[in-house]
Amino acid sequence: MAEVPDAPDALVLNDVSDVQLRDTDVSIAVPRIAGLRLIAEDSTGRFIAGKPYSVIVTVENGDQEGLAETEVVAAGKKLTRWIWLRAKGKEQVVLKGLTAPGAGRHQVQAGNLSRSLIVEEAQ
Repeated sequence: MAEVPDAPDALVLNDVSDVQLRDTDVSIAVPRIAGLRLIAEDSTGRFIAGKPYSVIVTVENGDQEGLAETEVVAAGKKLTRWIWLRAKGKEQVVLKGLTAPGAGRHQVQAGNLSRSLIVEEAQ
């Protein structure tokens, strides 16, 4: 593939669990999960049951560009995003508009990183 500096992502796949490539120069990249953030979309910054929130995963690629899978398990629900990564590239994979589960402490995991999602009951 030809590289175009500062071009937007060539390809993003949402909720695709498996990619099979044949007869193509496209390769699968295996990125390192470098960061995991949880963002409350509530104006108070709190995670409220039934309200939207986002997860941001920072991925860093090795020497070979390619299509990279990012898998996030949020409160027991598996979410998958595929993104094109350039060699030595670093990108943020944003999962927006997720719905916070019931009140309590829940885990969000991407690769070897994990964060606690503390959800409050809606008032």
